[in-house]
Amino acid sequence: MDALILAAGYGKRLMPLTKNKPKAMVKVADVPILERALDKLRRCNIKRTVIITGYQEKKIKNYFGSEWNGMELVYRKSSWFGDGILKSIIKAKGLFKGKFLFLCGDLIPTTQTLKDMIKTRGDIVISVTTLNPRDSVVAKVNRKTVKKIGMFGELTDCNKAVAPLGIYNPKFFDAVSWCIKNKKTHRPDAINCMMKKGYKVKAFNLEKDSLIEIDTLKDLKFAEKIIFQRSIDSRFKEEDRTIILDYLNLPITKPVTRLFAKTKLSPNSISIIGLFSFILASILFYNQHFIIGGLLAMFGRILDSVDGKISRLKLMKSKLGNFLEKTTDTLGDVIIVIGLALGLQQFYKDNLILIFGLSTILALFTAGHISRCLSSNYGKTPKIKYLRNVWDRYLIYFVLMITCIIGIPLAGLAYFAIAFVSFLLAKIFQSAIVIFNYGKNEEGQS
Repeated sequence: MDALILAAGYGKRLMPLTKNKPKAMVKVADVPILERALDKLRRCNIKRTVIITGYQEKKIKNYFGSEWNGMELVYRKSSWFGDGILKSIIKAKGLFKGKFLFLCGDLIPTTQTLKDMIKTRGDIVISVTTLNPRDSVVAKVNRKTVKKIGMFGELTDCNKAVAPLGIYNPKFFDAVSWCIKNKKTHRPDAINCMMKKGYKVKAFNLEKDSLIEIDTLKDLKFAEKIIFQRSIDSRFKEEDRTIILDYLNLPITKPVTRLFAKTKLSPNSISIIGLFSFILASILFYNQHFIIGGLLAMFGRILDSVDGKISRLKLMKSKLGNFLEKTTDTLGDVIIVIGLALGLQQFYKDNLILIFGLSTILALFTAGHISRCLSSNYGKTPKIKYLRNVWDRYLIYFVLMITCIIGIPLAGLAYFAIAFVSFLLAKIFQSAIVIFNYGKNEEGQS
């Protein structure tokens, strides 16, 4: 399926942000509205999008070009970008062979909303929500079938508001042509024309905040709030949430993420700063500056959580970023344990501490290897939800920081060992369960 986006508007209600740029290029958390919409389309396997431009069209073309992240972009210019959108829509006539997804350039839908809408059957599918005095297009819907559609104030027996997001049949352009010829410029006019010809129009109910429409500065602030929260929540499924995540990790990393989001630092830069924090903390541990080392190690761990959130917030995921995110986790642990073990060995004059540290690193690598083997050979593995709190990296570093501050850094190293050994034992237990179940299934099939 292809898509059609109207991005020709002035965006007068977003002034002064739209003084020198089209409405669709206004940024939400450093990313243009249009880019966020295209990202959602790409995630729904949309390979080609037609963009109707108008006001300040070069700003859009120069930013995106003819191809964006594997998606072909086709531009058509409209000289009409005032009230009524049919004169802009008609510019795309002849460019679609099958059904296409339509949305206005001031919308940011969720990926799931688009996927669910694409699955909805009907000659035309329009998205509807609860009535609001701000909405201009309304409809009467009965059992997900649109009976009537019109402009607010003209259609009196309406029960739903219609959002500028839908799926249309290419024959819709014939109806648009007829409407323009008869001096009708609103979308409901063309849809009514289709309904009179026997085309079935279905309604797709939008969930709360599943479609963000940005018309005003107030809408923009709301969009930034919602998108920021989604960048945090999208990383975790409900079954993955833990006590440490909800009550220790997020309360600290969310405000730090919000702070870093205001800077021009890329996620990769944040990852590298975090890695250098681990190295410096390790050097401080080696020189027995345990308090500063503990604080810096915790700072590195916070940044290790922030970089991924920033990449999701600003759509800056990359292969290098993925590599850094995976690498700095384990590498940071190794660097910290080595520096801490060496520093404590000098402090206590006991070589057993070095053996203790090396054993901790060995447990970490062994558990990681088992985990990768299970994932690559057997896919999903049984989850150990509550015990995961024990080896949660955020808790490990928090304990290390506290023990360093109160003067017992050896206890911090001990907790590293407890956490990683318990992680290893959990992986061994998971392996036993997976192998047993796999063997049982194989035996049953034979």
